[in-house]
Amino acid sequence: MNIFSGIRDRWKAWLKRMADSNKEAFHGEVPDCCKLKQQNQPKSEGGENCR
Repeated sequence: MNIFSGIRDRWKAWLKRMADSNKEAFHGEVPDCCKLKQQNQPKSEGGENCR
């Protein structure tokens, strides 16, 4: 095994861990900026748009 295949294998393992973490965090849905913004901010009165 050469050095590049070792790096590639570690990179693939890291990407798989990140994908699994995102699936768990977002329940298999595509991350949405509006939903993330709403989760991180307190509820405001009035209809604030995402954009």
